[in-house]
Amino acid sequence: MLFFTYSLLLTVCKPYLNRVIEKRLESGKEDPLRLGERKGMASVSRPNGDIIWIHTASVGEALSALPLIDFLLENYGTYNILITSGTITSANLLSERLPKNVIHQYVPIDHKPWVQHFINYWNPKLALFVESELWPNIINELSLNNIPIGLINARLSDNSFKKWKSYSLLTKSLFIKLSFVIAQSEEYSDKYAKLGVKNTYHSGNLKFLSPALPVDQEFLQQLEKETQQTHPRSIWVACSTHENEEIMASKIHTSLAETHKNLLTIIVPRHPNRSQDIQDCLKSLGYNIACRSKNESIKEDTQIYLLDTLGEMGTVLQLSSIAYIGKSLLNHGGHNPLEPAKLGCAVIFGNHMENFEDIKKDMLANTSAIEVTSQEELTLIIDKLLTNEAYKNLQITNATAYANSQKDSLDQINNVIKNYLNR
Repeated sequence: MLFFTYSLLLTVCKPYLNRVIEKRLESGKEDPLRLGERKGMASVSRPNGDIIWIHTASVGEALSALPLIDFLLENYGTYNILITSGTITSANLLSERLPKNVIHQYVPIDHKPWVQHFINYWNPKLALFVESELWPNIINELSLNNIPIGLINARLSDNSFKKWKSYSLLTKSLFIKLSFVIAQSEEYSDKYAKLGVKNTYHSGNLKFLSPALPVDQEFLQQLEKETQQTHPRSIWVACSTHENEEIMASKIHTSLAETHKNLLTIIVPRHPNRSQDIQDCLKSLGYNIACRSKNESIKEDTQIYLLDTLGEMGTVLQLSSIAYIGKSLLNHGGHNPLEPAKLGCAVIFGNHMENFEDIKKDMLANTSAIEVTSQEELTLIIDKLLTNEAYKNLQITNATAYANSQKDSLDQINNVIKNYLNR
């Protein structure tokens, strides 16, 4: 009854859904050439044979799915792999990183007819959802078609757990349809069991198995020439920044430049489509910036380098050795701290790392990252890392060791999913 009511409401609101899509298109959040995929219409032909469908919400989940995809191709080579995501950024990233025989589509919006069309067309043998994104109509239609549903690399914050518990009827009717959950920890596994999932397991975090971000050696050599040969620059990177964090980074630059005359601040916005707004803002504040998308080189008087392109953050992390994690101080949630750790950076994040709570706790316990609670604290820590080489090297050593500490997650996941693939 609950699924019927939910589907009915979305059907009644279909004109509103179309308007939402139009608004997202206008704001650059949808691909105009692939809008049909959001309504369940495939843009490529379905290959012959069985399909494993993997759904990832956005960039972080897509990256964590890459080692799983490689594992499935190696061990279940007769299966085709379909991966879906919901953002342009993730689609662009996957287009660069996926093996050629893996299909990417945008996930359909959770409107019953669109979902039915998608599932009837692709007809997967197994559906795997990465981390936490569950849509009622998608789950219900998979269940009605007797397609096993697994939630893998799952996590569940205390707040989300309380919310699910407060909607007990909806929660029970949704979670009972999941065939299994493989959580990142025993704590998360227990939470899902309490929500009604019959089969729960726990393994390590797939994010540990993601390959290091790619480094463009030619670009790196260019940056090294521009920043190290004539007057060596001290460099720190603000990774995956969101609105207002670029202003914060610029203020930190001003504070630190008083004692670090050769300082260069590199800003990597999470959404490069914000680039022009960021440029206009920083220039209005008087900063001399160089912009990667315009192929502007870093000169002696460049204060801020704006890396407003996709897929190149690994290169500037390799160049630097100090990284601040965006969306962790002025915004809530944070981004993946393992990415700079794998590339030899001292890692700093704010006190809002809800998206990576377990990793945050572990890194702090292992002295593998530094937590700050204000812009002032962040400024002081960057200053210390720039000044104290021994302290910086210790942080780098600990961060790198932690990022490479989990190796058996895929084996544990395979022990579960093979039972459903062999049916």
